[in-house]
Amino acid sequence: SMGDALDTHHAVIRECIHDHGAYEVKTAGDAFMIAAGTERQALRLAMDIQLRLHRATFPEAIDAIYAAENEDELDAVIDDPDVNGEPTAAWNGLRVRIGMHSGEPSIVFDDITKGYDYYGSTTNTAARVEGVAKGGQVLASQHFMQGLALEDTAGCCTTVDMGVFELKGVPEPVSVVAVTPNALSDARTFTREKTIVDAPEAFADADDFSDRAESDFGDESEESHKAFFSAMFTAIRRPADKDRVLDVLLAAWHVPR
Repeated sequence: SMGDALDTHHAVIRECIHDHGAYEVKTAGDAFMIAAGTERQALRLAMDIQLRLHRATFPEAIDAIYAAENEDELDAVIDDPDVNGEPTAAWNGLRVRIGMHSGEPSIVFDDITKGYDYYGSTTNTAARVEGVAKGGQVLASQHFMQGLALEDTAGCCTTVDMGVFELKGVPEPVSVVAVTPNALSDARTFTREKTIVDAPEAFADADDFSDRAESDFGDESEESHKAFFSAMFTAIRRPADKDRVLDVLLAAWHVPR
């Protein structure tokens, strides 16, 4: 069912991008990088994405997978893409995370794709903010929220302060605000957190993660990770097969190749 669900996901998001006059910078797997001209435009786009995804038609198996509480329940899910699910007050189909930050990134025209690509601390921060969101949640940096007028959120959405996060590759701690469409605000609740987060994302700048094992895991855990990956990849003989396994892991962890 995932193929059909992703088709719906992509169609809904691209429809919203078009309707709000935003720009699709690029996609990687199931992730989008989107640029908007103003904070108001970006906010309305993000709210519309969540609302339209909630109203969209998804295979029933998607919600069943989220609801499964153990491996037996997961194995019992009937993966039939032709059986559609029914939205509840809070959830329906894929639970999409959105992160927003504002600023002036470096913009480069790509002669191959014939489109513009965005780099720098603005895109990096947006990716890190998205990385700490939960499924179905929209998070924005406080800097982004300061670019909005009071009337931009009035009648549109509710906001909740989620605390301060230290994000990898971002020099200063970032205050983060959860933004939820009014139609979903009573049904969707998320835990308030204040924590240190290292969440490399597909669109974060390709910075050096070589120091991550020592700083985050400690020597003992680092050695166990090395032993695990060494054994796993040694057992896979063909280089093409090693590549395929690596791609799956990197996609699951949202780590740039």
